Amino acid sequence: SKDDPRRVDLEVIVKEANRCRLITQNLLDFARQSSPEKAPVDINEVIKNTLSLVENQASFQNIKIIKDFNCSLPLILIDSNQIQQVIMNVILNAQEAMPQGGFLTISTDFSEDGRFAEIKFIDTGCGIPEDNIGKLFDPFFTTKETGKGTGLGLAISYGIIKNHGGDINIDSTEGKGTTVIIKLPIKKKR
Repeated sequence: SKDDPRRVDLEVIVKEANRCRLITQNLLDFARQSSPEKAPVDINEVIKNTLSLVENQASFQNIKIIKDFNCSLPLILIDSNQIQQVIMNVILNAQEAMPQGGFLTISTDFSEDGRFAEIKFIDTGCGIPEDNIGKLFDPFFTTKETGKGTGLGLAISYGIIKNHGGDINIDSTEGKGTTVIIKLPIKKKR
């Protein structure tokens, strides 16, 4: 019952058990790195579906999301579930970097050489210290306080994008924000 003095202890146990479950799941996902099950997909729809899962949450209420999608992008061969996982990770990282609010711009376009669909995420968050940029895709590297992150999100995302034949890059200036660019190959028509 709510007035039982053991309730607080049990709530802590449940919370920590769930955290351990999440860490274990992340470790398994990282170790497995399952092969993508690709199908032709509209990347703009994958982004819209991902945003619909988070943009109404309280933590996003002070974040203005700006969408700039190129509707002429062709369907691309991807595992939409895996790519949605990557997009969700990038969006949640941006949200955590803007606890007081800010702007998150998400755009899609062709890469300069036309061989890739490019997804760009630009946030106005706290940015990343220069010393940490080279470590971002390292497994278990995290700048979050203990209990807040496993350091596997970007490592798993990196593996997923590489398994799709793509690339992911991060550019950041401390105090000014972060830009994440994901490139996914466009299959040429024969």
